[in-house]
Amino acid sequence: MSPAQYQKIKQIFLDVRELPLTQHAAKVAELAGADELVRDRTMWMLEHDARDEPTTNHGAVRHGLEGLLDHAAPSGIGHSASLEAAKPMPKTIGQYRILRRIGSGGMGDVFEGQQETPRRSVAIKLMRAGMESEAMARRFRREIEFVGKLSHPGIAKVYEAGMTSIGGVAAPYYAMEFVSGLPLTAFVTATALPLTGKLRLFAAICDTVQYAHQQGVIHRDLKPANIMVQENALATAATSPERTGSPGEQATGWGAGEPLPRILDFGIARAVAVEGTTQESDGPRTVATEAGQIIGTVPYMSPEQIGGRAGDVDTRTDVYALGVILFELLTGRLPFVTDGLSIVEAAKLKAGGTPMRLSEADRTLRGDLETIVGKALEPEKQRRYGAASELGADVRRFLNDEVIEARSATLLYQVSKFAKRNRAVVVAAALAVLALLGGVVATALQAREAVHQRDVAMGQTAEAERQRLEAERQKTEAERQTKLASRKTFVAESVSAILLDTLEQATPNVSPGKEPLLIEAIEYAETQAYDPEAINSPEVRAVVLHTIGIIRRERGDYEKAEKDLSTALAVRRKVLADNDPNLADTLTNMGLLRKRQERLPEAAALMQEAVDVQRRSTPPDEQRLGRNLYNLGSMYVLLNELDKGRAMLDESLEIHRRLLGAEHEVIGIHLTARAKIAMLENKWDVARDFADRALAMYRKTVGPSHPSIASGLREAAVIYAHDGDKAGALAMLAEADAMALVVFPLESGREPHPGRRAARRDLVAMLREMGRGEEAARLEKDAAAVMR
Repeated sequence: MSPAQYQKIKQIFLDVRELPLTQHAAKVAELAGADELVRDRTMWMLEHDARDEPTTNHGAVRHGLEGLLDHAAPSGIGHSASLEAAKPMPKTIGQYRILRRIGSGGMGDVFEGQQETPRRSVAIKLMRAGMESEAMARRFRREIEFVGKLSHPGIAKVYEAGMTSIGGVAAPYYAMEFVSGLPLTAFVTATALPLTGKLRLFAAICDTVQYAHQQGVIHRDLKPANIMVQENALATAATSPERTGSPGEQATGWGAGEPLPRILDFGIARAVAVEGTTQESDGPRTVATEAGQIIGTVPYMSPEQIGGRAGDVDTRTDVYALGVILFELLTGRLPFVTDGLSIVEAAKLKAGGTPMRLSEADRTLRGDLETIVGKALEPEKQRRYGAASELGADVRRFLNDEVIEARSATLLYQVSKFAKRNRAVVVAAALAVLALLGGVVATALQAREAVHQRDVAMGQTAEAERQRLEAERQKTEAERQTKLASRKTFVAESVSAILLDTLEQATPNVSPGKEPLLIEAIEYAETQAYDPEAINSPEVRAVVLHTIGIIRRERGDYEKAEKDLSTALAVRRKVLADNDPNLADTLTNMGLLRKRQERLPEAAALMQEAVDVQRRSTPPDEQRLGRNLYNLGSMYVLLNELDKGRAMLDESLEIHRRLLGAEHEVIGIHLTARAKIAMLENKWDVARDFADRALAMYRKTVGPSHPSIASGLREAAVIYAHDGDKAGALAMLAEADAMALVVFPLESGREPHPGRRAARRDLVAMLREMGRGEEAARLEKDAAAVMR
């Protein structure tokens, strides 16, 4: 099957499932055209969907709740669906704009909504206004608690719970992650997933169920209809800022870029229990009542669950349901046929009957897979897998051609069962065999001991070889570290000597008869750096020129800064490894110079290379990496590549908060960057909030006068002016201009610092915009006089 055929099957399935059952075949034939594969697969999915979902009103309620995490609206049946579609839909619920209703039932409605900040689609479950009895509210809260406590890529995340007003009546709601995809069996059919793919998908489901169990949640209604599969979803989920580092993500075991199963309806079965009735239909039935009564979907319920033994229901109940799901994935059938049976009859069948063996449905599945499924479907829960993780581990052992844990235990149990049913035959046979086994056992024990001794000897030899190789590795590493330390010591001592010599140039002893200036000392060091006889070490020369280049750039002398930084970069590219953080430093500072020169594409390329070098560094220097990521993210913002810029800035902010805390000048710089992004997205209210917070952070962390405050005032003034608050903008620019005079003092014979010129230019422009031309002209004339 081609990817195009899969997408076509998926779309036709989602479109046609809304129609009455009698129209399915004709509509599928119309949409599929001459493609028989698309037509046959889609009809199979629709038939399975109709079989899995109840057709009564109670079933429609449950299907609506299951649609909570699905892009496709649930299929209402007949008159009930048309009534739900005709109900008025609220425009907003809380902070969410409502797009469409995706499900309705006796207890409430489910909507697709849009959240503006952050911008994302959500699924909102709203209890119907006026139905908030104490018991109903308690169930609703319990449902939120069950889903909200789980944080795992395989489970939709709850964002918020609250109250809203519908027609003047208060109603509770909660919003959660919006999930799209196909039901488990429909996905497997549509993609023609091979056996290994089915088993990997199932093992990932076991991981998610195990995580829920570890959090104290037993699902009690696991079935294919409650498991949606998204293609290539895990890579996105795992990198989402909201999920970083969660226990669920660390435990998942599912590869990035592979289809991701998402388990739905945690706690929903309990909420559906408010009706307290058992609905009969042609397909599986969902029954959910208060504690102590039956809860679940009949074909997937364990014997203790369907028997109403609430005290016996534990995590192994979910293991049984997983066994049924695995049986259905592999064969397309169920191990027990319960259609047409009452709950009592189904309970007797599951407690006393024998489920269909896997090989009876498909002879190619006999062997280890049959043993695994058989153990999961044991009527006595003590004989089942003790946890979902054990079931998933055995499936993975089968995939890896390893010995499964279920094999010996299951065979021993089958033998004990046979012995109980045929005690006399077993005793007679045992007496006859014991005589033959006596000699064989002694010989076997001797052979086993010999094999054991051989294995011990081989193990000791292997361990000795491992220790020898480890000792060699440690020796090599120690030599490498010694050489590195020696090189660093040499560079440090050489730079220190040059620094002392440079500072000595700024003393009257060396420069008698004149006031020594530090800039002259720096120029002396620069001259020395370009003299091979004065500094004969390339690494030392690179350190000196790198430092002087930064000083030149920050003083606004871009021409000399370019010469120094370019030379330092060329030397470091030649003598340093491609993962040396010092190389990354020079790349970043060269990029910052290109930014000042408004050569933005070149700046971005240099900063991207710096980040790549820093990521290769071992061990990683997080402080340097955070700084490099911020510079690169800011460049992408200037180039209007906002998505790239936001991703880099988010990663940088996380590092800086971890290293520097919540209150630091660098955090203020991040807030200013967020304000710029919001401005480019025309979100001026958001931009103003970020700009105000950035200014407050600067004033708190760097003192009354600082270049960061002056820069932040100018950024905020742009936003205030756009909002029509020109007076506020003018006050900010006047403060920035006054501060620039202090923090960027004039030096005799040198041009004013670019920051000082920019502050005066912005102030003059705002005065002219406000019609205060005389003041603008006076300040402009004053600036020109100062510059002369």
